[in-house]
Amino acid sequence: MLWRQFDYDNWSNGLILRRLRELDPPPDRSVQLLGHILHTKRMWLLRIQGQKTLGYDLRPTVDLEACAELVEELGPAYAEELSEIGTADMLKGVRYHSRKGIPHHTSLFDILSHVLVHGATHRGQIEEQLREAGCPPPPDMDYITYAREEYVENSTGDFPGPREDD
Repeated sequence: MLWRQFDYDNWSNGLILRRLRELDPPPDRSVQLLGHILHTKRMWLLRIQGQKTLGYDLRPTVDLEACAELVEELGPAYAEELSEIGTADMLKGVRYHSRKGIPHHTSLFDILSHVLVHGATHRGQIEEQLREAGCPPPPDMDYITYAREEYVENSTGDFPGPREDD
């Protein structure tokens, strides 16, 4: 059910993006940190797909439009990637090189877990930055809030369960 975690990740990135768009102007530190979350998420997707990331810039200067494009790109890209991965594949190793060229071999499960935790950590930092700047924080980004909304949107009365490929 890791796909739900990535759906949640995309949902919460969207909440941050919407809050930043409501501010005039949004704190640049927060916009740049959201860009970092999204560029890191893209870099790991490229690695999972076997592409090279030597020298990949995890902190390019971004604006909200660039962040919006990445949110729209990465949600479906991860959904597609995860739809092709079975449970047994999660423990298989992914070989890649760090941005500095150092070779690594890490399980797919650990990489995907890292992507999720990395994003959550930085979203918490953005929320704190907004509070410190006197801006309204984003709406509740707790996973349980996402799960409740997912249940309501499902409207069949059933809780979303494992997909056939889980």
